[in-house]
Amino acid sequence: MSVDIDRLRERIDAPVVHHESIPSTNDVARAEGRDGSPHGTFVVADEQTAGRGRTGNVWASPPGGVWSSTLVRPDFDASHVADSRSRAASPPPKPSRRSAWTRD
Repeated sequence: MSVDIDRLRERIDAPVVHHESIPSTNDVARAEGRDGSPHGTFVVADEQTAGRGRTGNVWASPPGGVWSSTLVRPDFDASHVADSRSRAASPPPKPSRRSAWTRD
C-alpha cells in the first residue's frame, strides 16, 4: 500500500512533499526548511531507508507504512527551548488517540 498523494493533498492544508523512497523524512523536512518552505510543510514517504527517532535510534520503515515529518516554524522566539538531549530525562507527552510517538 502506498500513500494516495492526491487524497492526502486534498485533506492537508499545507504543502505536501511525497517520495516513494527516501533515506529520512526528517532530512528532507530540514532541507525544505532551509529552502524556505512554509510552516506545516508535510513530508511523507512510502519507505524510509535510514529512518531514525528523536534520540537517534534507527528503525525499519518498510513500504506499506506512512512515514512522515512536519516542518514547524514557531511564530515566537524559540531560542530558550532546550534541545532534545536535555529533555530526554523527562517523560514524553502522552500520545493522543490520533498519533503516537515512535518507539525509539
